[in-house]
Amino acid sequence: MTAAPLPSPTQYVERQPRQLTSAEVRIKVWIRRNHGVLSRVARQFNCSVTFVQRIAYNRDAVSKDKRIEKRLRALGCPLIQKV
Repeated sequence: MTAAPLPSPTQYVERQPRQLTSAEVRIKVWIRRNHGVLSRVARQFNCSVTFVQRIAYNRDAVSKDKRIEKRLRALGCPLIQKV
């Protein structure tokens, strides 16, 4: 049994980005206008930037006592979830 050959580096798979909802677009714009805010919040709460981003976009992540959600809200982030 032989393995399928790997595609050459010049062969790329076309991929369509996922369509964002209007709430997700508002969050994306806010994050771009407030460069570095996710990193600062992550350092403040000793967690990863990815975790803070998942909370910002309401993607199956909740912080203890909703501390990160409250901090993002205080900084002006238009969160989807209710805090």
